[in-house]
Amino acid sequence: MATKLYEITLVGSYNGVVELVNRWNYRGDVNGVVGGDAAALAQAMGLVPTAGTFPAGKIGAALAALTNTIVQWRQILSRNVYDPTDFIDLPYVPPVQGLSTGECLSPINAYGLRSNRTRLDIGRGYKRFCGVSESASGGGGILESAALTGLNSLADLLGDVITYTDGSLTDSFTPCIVKKFKHVRVGRKDVYEYFEDPDEQMANLAVGVVWESYNTVRSQVSRQYGRGA
Repeated sequence: MATKLYEITLVGSYNGVVELVNRWNYRGDVNGVVGGDAAALAQAMGLVPTAGTFPAGKIGAALAALTNTIVQWRQILSRNVYDPTDFIDLPYVPPVQGLSTGECLSPINAYGLRSNRTRLDIGRGYKRFCGVSESASGGGGILESAALTGLNSLADLLGDVITYTDGSLTDSFTPCIVKKFKHVRVGRKDVYEYFEDPDEQMANLAVGVVWESYNTVRSQVSRQYGRGA
């Protein structure tokens, strides 16, 4: 068994105009299953659809249940950060549509989650998911009970250690928050990147994280019309 770092990128769109990009990291304890360990992670998360539908009981289905029908999920990229051959890049044909009906709030409105901290030198993780139906938001932007229940279910799933079994081999994936290397660039904006040394990066992960939901609608200015993800 080997320990590897994986990154999941889920791409969608709001109203066919605003691009939605959500990313996760998992530490994988992997055995080289048939089809690849990155593909196994996508399967374990429930992000490999059949005929435009995510499999029930997993992260993908919980996310689709929350998001409005104006949202379409279009592609998944799962990759081993340090192995260019261990990946899956899967367009969704047909796209996976959100399941919450009715009018939808602006694309800057989102469901929000945040993680706890398991190391003082690594900050919390945050998640924003666009596609909040008007019926999900009550007075003052407080989420209605049904929407909050669904969001809490998604939070629980995002904190779970997930597995994929192929014959006698089982991969195990643990959610984590990644501390990245600050790359200082003279005359340009600094960027944060994965450490070049895999061992150094693996020493800079927060694992054992759990996610909690915000009970109010959040905002994300980057998802205004014309501004992208």
